[in-house]
Formats: sequence, C-alpha cells, structure tokens
Amino acid sequence: MSWGTVTLADEPLELLVAFAAWHRKVGAAEIHIYLDRPIQPAAEVLAAMPGVVVTPCDAAFWAAQGDRPFLQTRRQEIVANLAYRASAVDWLAHIDADEFIMPEPGFAAELAAIPEVIAGTTLPVMERVWEAAQPPKTLFDGYFRVPIPGRHALNRHFNGKAARFLFQGFASHTAGKTLVRTGREIGMGIHKPVDHKSLSLMKTQCARLLHFDGLTPFHWLIKRLKYAALPHAEKRMDGKNTRWAQMEELSNCASLAEAETFQRLLTTLPEDDIARLTALRLLEAVPDFSPAAALQEIAPGAEVDFSVAQFDAQIAHRDRAFLDALSLAPQLKAGPRES
Repeated sequence: MSWGTVTLADEPLELLVAFAAWHRKVGAAEIHIYLDRPIQPAAEVLAAMPGVVVTPCDAAFWAAQGDRPFLQTRRQEIVANLAYRASAVDWLAHIDADEFIMPEPGFAAELAAIPEVIAGTTLPVMERVWEAAQPPKTLFDGYFRVPIPGRHALNRHFNGKAARFLFQGFASHTAGKTLVRTGREIGMGIHKPVDHKSLSLMKTQCARLLHFDGLTPFHWLIKRLKYAALPHAEKRMDGKNTRWAQMEELSNCASLAEAETFQRLLTTLPEDDIARLTALRLLEAVPDFSPAAALQEIAPGAEVDFSVAQFDAQIAHRDRAFLDALSLAPQLKAGPRES
C-alpha cells in the first residue's frame, strides 16, 4: 500500500532536502514539492532525489490555473488537488515543509487494512519545543509536546502565564493532517478534505506528524510577524483565538528583545518541566528522527549545513524586504543575533 506527500514550499534548500530525504527514507513513494518561489536553487537538487516531483510555481504555472491567489492557504489547496489528481500512490498527505511524518512499524500494513469506506486517516500532531537552558544548534534539536487533554484547566496548570497563548498546550495547530485515499472525487484541504464532514475518517495508530513550527527561534518570530502583517480579513485563526493573542502580544513588543522573550515563553521549557511532562507522556524525545542521516542514505555525499546560524542567514536574506519595512522591532533588520 503506497503513500506520498504534497507540499507548497517557500523555504531554504536545507529544509527542503531534509524534508524530501526523510519522507523517502520512511517509505513515501511520491514527494510532490511545489516551489512557491520558483527561483529557488532547490529545484535541481530536489529533482535529482528519488521519488521527488518538483514543480516551480512560476507565472506560466499560475496562468494555467487562472491566477495566483494572494492567500497562501488557497495556493496550498490548489497544488494539493493538482497532485491528488496526478498521483499514482494509494494515499496522499497534504503537509507543510516544516511537518515530518514519523511512521512506526506496521504503518503500511495499517493503511492496507483500512476499510474502503474510510476516505482518510488523520495523523496526530506533536509540536517541537526547545530546552530553555540550551539554545538549539541544529534545525532538529528539541523535544515534542503532545496536546494536553482537558484543554483550558490543564493548559493553565502546565503552562502558567503562557497558557492564554496556547491551545491544548500548542502554539500552533493541534488538528494534525490527513492521508487521503486517492482515485476518488475528494477535495484536498489544509488539515482535512474540504468535504470531510460527509466522509468517514479515522485516526492512524501507526504514525505521527512532527511539527517544527519555526525551524529556529528567529524563524518562529519571522513567521508570526509576517502573519501579523497580513490584512485583518485575510488572517485565518483557530476558534479559541490563541493565535490572535500571540499577534496582539507581538504587536505590543517595542523591541527585538521583548519579542524574543515572548518567543521563549511559548517555545521553550525549563528542565523541571521537561522532566515532569515527560513522565506524564505529554512530552517526548524522538531519537529515531534524523533527517541528516536520511539525507546521507538517500543522497550519499550530500553536504548540507543544518545549523541554526546557516538557516537564519537564509531566512534573513529571503525576507530582507519584509525586515527592512518592519516597524515592530527595528533591530530585526540586522538579522538574527548569535545565541
């Protein structure tokens, strides 16, 4: 039983090759990557990797689709449905470039055993956090938190003053993503099929989704600041308004130092909390997750720098125009600081 992924990406080469190599190593037969910024040097590197199908989303591409939507989410839905119709795999997952599927033994057998009436299987998500006392050195350092059951009360108990910015203990989504059965008239959405309310879905027991919501602390900040800069009507926030609260708090930061303090509140944990949450199985280390090792297996001899410093430099270069126009924290114009 075969499966694959589809992703719209505007990220540095380092992340894209790690994403492609990891998913190929763990069994993806097709990895569709649509480059939202078609001038990226990643196209040739990715196209040479087995199983990877690269599509630059240039002017001609969007002209063939009618137009290039302003909203990223709409662009994502368009490419996901293009890949869905073209794919030869049995199951296709629409995920982001900062999301990595972590299958367990038996995943393919589980997919094969799912009854035909089931149109999709959802991947429960885990969100990466860092240890407060040890700033990350590479893109994939850290631990993964599990959604806190009981929502508000337990969220407040475990996360204190950070709780009002978190939903079930997460700074980002808790919805996960969905592997959708192909060969049917199903519309691919962001987290689930567009018509998921009329479909039968079940949760997989043999895979999880590792979400790196910001590959580095600087990347986390840039993502939030760019989102906050969108016109009000074009923001998509969850129903509990925790993302709204994050944007409002960032908008009140008068300096980069204040913004970084807020970022650490939401994305780092002290040693005592790491021990306590680990004992409660609300936090996990995932030692078997190694995109660097996967890259060496899939593309032997490839030399890719997965350091935080290298990635931050790429992000600062990519978003230079945005940083130059940024009024929230002028210090960001100089790029990330050394940890």
